Amino acid sequence: MTSWKIAIETDNEGGLISAIEPDAVAHAFDVDTREMPHKVSSAYAVKPDVDWRMPLQRGKRCTVCADAVPPTS
Repeated sequence: MTSWKIAIETDNEGGLISAIEPDAVAHAFDVDTREMPHKVSSAYAVKPDVDWRMPLQRGKRCTVCADAVPPTS
């Protein structure tokens, strides 16, 4: 079973973010396998408390991830 959460791209190499910026890109991240639907070369911070299927209040979904893991399914 997969447990899809979000991973936010960040400029911080440590992968820490204090808030999600309005232009941030959110990727789908499977916390069970620790994988994404595609390779992401940017640093990112996993938000284990934010389910991929929840509406985002800030940022935008990666379209490749949204095609691979539809947020409405």
